[in-house]
Amino acid sequence: MIQAIVRFSFSSEKRAELLGILCSIAERVRVKRGCIGCYVSQDVQDEEMVRYEELWESQEDIERHLRSDDYRKVLFVMEMSSHAPDVRFNTIEETTGMETLIRVRQEGMCRDN
Repeated sequence: MIQAIVRFSFSSEKRAELLGILCSIAERVRVKRGCIGCYVSQDVQDEEMVRYEELWESQEDIERHLRSDDYRKVLFVMEMSSHAPDVRFNTIEETTGMETLIRVRQEGMCRDN
């Protein structure tokens, strides 16, 4: 799985418009082949910070998307950021869930007793 994250900083005058653009892009991206999820969020401690995240099944899927018109719009939003955007591509080999939390908590209880 590939995780793509872009963190933007927007002035209050542009924020509503640019958030609207990102949300519109996210809706289209979510239904693309290979997309696991696409999210837009705003930092509750710093309202100028916005996070745009995509999750892709494979490197091929994300590369196809990076060449798309939808990603060209993400690039446009990056250009509108009041500071240089922080762009990250993470390769995730394994994902676990609640089972890890339960296992670690149970192991911790055994050691603590």
